[in-house]
Amino acid sequence: MLVAAVTIGVGLVCLLYGARSLRVGRAVRRLAGSGPDDSSSPGDATDWLGPVDEGPVEPRETVLERGSIERGVGLLVLGAVCLLFGILAV
Repeated sequence: MLVAAVTIGVGLVCLLYGARSLRVGRAVRRLAGSGPDDSSSPGDATDWLGPVDEGPVEPRETVLERGSIERGVGLLVLGAVCLLFGILAV
């Protein structure tokens, strides 16, 4: 029973972080202007914020190359497998 509870917990955490990673990847793509329904320039989405001092900003290529999409999909698959094994262990 303890193994099932731990496995289900790990599965839920993996699903949470996988979904977060995919949301970040989607937002970066939208800001970079590579989305399929992009009808405006990339800067229009955040122009209303005004100048914000965030420290050193990484170039878009670095942010896109981090692999957040691959990491998100991997975490979602791992979470689904953990949930499956957790349910089977009960």
